[in-house]
Amino acid sequence: MDLGTLKTALKSASMRIVPAGGKVSREFFPYRCAVALAERLGTEMVEFPGNHGGYNTSDHKEFALRLHDVIANCQAREQ
Repeated sequence: MDLGTLKTALKSASMRIVPAGGKVSREFFPYRCAVALAERLGTEMVEFPGNHGGYNTSDHKEFALRLHDVIANCQAREQ
């Protein structure tokens, strides 16, 4: 895989790419992949409450609030 080509494609996408992971999943592979992607794209890594499936756990309300904040922040940056 050519990481330069992938980086160019993701940075020029019509929608903003926001790598994210669950706070409780910091030690797991998907979280580390999200951190690495954020570093490669030169963007922030967003953390959500709970694990990688926070939307489907006891943290669903906190997850929804955080998701709302992330989307609102992305929209504000685009304006």
